[in-house]
Amino acid sequence: MTASPQADNPEAPLRGLRVLELGQYIAAPAAAQTLAELGADVIKIEPPGGDVARRLGWTQDDYGPMFSAYNRGKRSVVLDLRSDEGRAQARQLALCADVLLQNARPGAMERLGLGAEQLMPHAPRLVYGRVSAFGRTGPASQRVGFDIAAQAESAMMSLNGEGGRPPVRVGFTVVDLLASQQLASGVLAALVRRGITGRGALVDLSLIDVAVAALTNAWTEYRLLGTMPLRRGNGQPHVAPAAEVIETRDGMIVLSAYTEEHFAKLCQAIGQPELATDPRFATSRDRVRNRPEMLAVLHEALSHFESDPLCEMLAQAGIVAGNIRTMEQVRPGQAGVSADLFIDVAAAGRGPISVPGLPISLDGLPRRAARLPALGEHTAEVLARRARAQRSTGWPAAQNAIFMIAGCARQAPASGQKELKFKAFPAPAPVGSCEPPAGRPGPRLPPCSTRRSSSSTSAPRSPSSSPAASARRTSTAKCTPATSAATGCASLPPMAS
Repeated sequence: MTASPQADNPEAPLRGLRVLELGQYIAAPAAAQTLAELGADVIKIEPPGGDVARRLGWTQDDYGPMFSAYNRGKRSVVLDLRSDEGRAQARQLALCADVLLQNARPGAMERLGLGAEQLMPHAPRLVYGRVSAFGRTGPASQRVGFDIAAQAESAMMSLNGEGGRPPVRVGFTVVDLLASQQLASGVLAALVRRGITGRGALVDLSLIDVAVAALTNAWTEYRLLGTMPLRRGNGQPHVAPAAEVIETRDGMIVLSAYTEEHFAKLCQAIGQPELATDPRFATSRDRVRNRPEMLAVLHEALSHFESDPLCEMLAQAGIVAGNIRTMEQVRPGQAGVSADLFIDVAAAGRGPISVPGLPISLDGLPRRAARLPALGEHTAEVLARRARAQRSTGWPAAQNAIFMIAGCARQAPASGQKELKFKAFPAPAPVGSCEPPAGRPGPRLPPCSTRRSSSSTSAPRSPSSSPAASARRTSTAKCTPATSAATGCASLPPMAS
């Protein structure tokens, strides 16, 4: 059974899609969780000790805060990738997946035989998504890199904090989360293209590129104005009032009203319409030059209000304003937060906790409660299904009862038959070619034809050939039990019920 909270919802857009995740910490796991909440069946491969996030800063159980945040709705399979058996099992799972996600250091998956270059020539419909810290080439590529290093190296920290004081990191793992969203977007785009062309794709990104790209507005200002953007705390350097923090009777608010129209409305709302024509504040440039005086006027006019009524009054006047809340003060169904945004997430041995779910609403698809997988909870189930599928063919498992090379399952040769010949499909293989037809046991055996690389299984690929390019080349190909077993391309049983 799939663990996706949308598994039984026929309207879930990714229902029936199989995702293999070889990720730890945040970037790949968070992207995989997004796909799970859209209906995909996500198999999370964990080492015997589990994802590091399970006990990062946590000792009470195997469901620490970071793991609980980004791993709901998945199935956990424990494989020791240091062993030949574990690597072979992981490879078989990968070759029968629609999507593979990983965020290992460059070269790590390749050393295990699970790199894009090793898998995609044999599975051209596979969408392979990978995240690195500092790219995959050059001396920086082998650096250990977390979110904070990307914040620093990208210039993000140089913009965050008060002027004249040390830089400050963004208060959450913003680069990791942006990377996970970009990874999920790239995968979804690749799946759309696959539906048209039948080809998978390599989706490749790095934390440093994501962080630099997140500063596009600052980079544009830098290029156009020729001045280095610097941290200045609240407020924006070229317009005012913009992102200004104002103290109130019971807290603080932030407001922006930097166009002449909005500043005039703000002056009217606070009962001082004459400020709009005051020479100190007549234009945004004047207000930037005289920001301390402007803020003093606003503080005096607004400090006697309570935050919520003040924000409501300013909103009615057409002014952007927000109450600066703590997490304790954020409530479902209040201040615009969706009433069903928070979902219950359960785990073995503890009661459910309420956390934000997927913020996307697709045709009103309801957000559903989910659970976290115990370490290795689904290992026996997943591997037993694979073994049963091999036995059901009546051909020795050691000879790989069903072959899957280039994304197409192939029937074992009959007694005395030495090889099978295949011709290219006239059209792409269907999605989920490892799934059995509805109502029939065992794996599907499509016609003995396939798409695969123009080179033979044993022939070396050109160093300049990309995995995606290799997967696109098609030709007739031959298959024998020996060559198919050597590639490790045995097909797998269905992962979703």
